[in-house]
Parts: sequence; structure tokens; C-alpha cells
Amino acid sequence: MPPMQVKYKALSDRTIPPRRAHEDDAGTDLGLPRGIRVPVGGTVTADLEIAVAVPKGCGGFVLPRSSTGFKYDCSLSNTVGVIDSGYRGSIKIKIRNNGDKPAVFERGQYLVQMIILPIITTSWAEVEALDATARDTAGFGSSGL
Repeated sequence: MPPMQVKYKALSDRTIPPRRAHEDDAGTDLGLPRGIRVPVGGTVTADLEIAVAVPKGCGGFVLPRSSTGFKYDCSLSNTVGVIDSGYRGSIKIKIRNNGDKPAVFERGQYLVQMIILPIITTSWAEVEALDATARDTAGFGSSGL
């Protein structure tokens, strides 16, 4: 299947072009246009200075790259950023340092990736009762370890 083209706009001369490190990667890496320092236990908001036209019928999901957690012990404060197809503003991320030393990231480092997935549009209807299932209301570890 040929790749779906996703249009983006650089919002400054410092914008880092998106990249796919490998042809079969699920996500496209988004880079930092400026270096940041995240203090221990702290958070920093970074403007990626890029706008993306997520295709209609899809959503863009911004997730940390595995190295962000494993090498730097950092995560996204909101865990996953959802970029709607109608949004055309700058992509921003909020990085949380979960480690025991300051996390320093240089301009051009790729901390997050965007995965674009099809979205099923739904309508919601209030009902008196929901269909019964084998699981019913069991949750929070009820299926075992």
C-alpha cells in the first residue's frame, strides 16, 4: 500500500522536519526546534513549531518515543496527545521528568512520534439498560495477572 501523504507547515526557520527512521515504522518522529532542560520531578512545555494537516477521517496521536522513557526516564504529562483532523495550530508537548537527574534535550532531538489512525465517527444514545455480557461490570484486574 502506498503511504498516505500528510501535509505539514514549518512555523519557524527552526522547525525540524518530521522523519520516519525506518520504512516500516508505525510513527513519524517530531523533533524539538529548541533545546530544553526538564528539572527532576518537573515539567516543561515545548512548542514543536509545526502544524500538521491530519487527513479527514483520521486522528493524529502523539506518543513518546521509546527512548524518551528508557534513556531519559521522561514521559508526556497527558500520556497521549490527540490531534484532530480540523486542528491547524502548532503541536505542543509537555514533558515530565520522572528520573533522579535533570533531563537535557538538544535542538533536533526527536522525543515524540505521531501515529495517524482512522477514526470511526459515532453518535451516542442514552438507553435504560445495556446488553449483558460475560464480563458485565468486572474490571480493574478481574481477568487475572
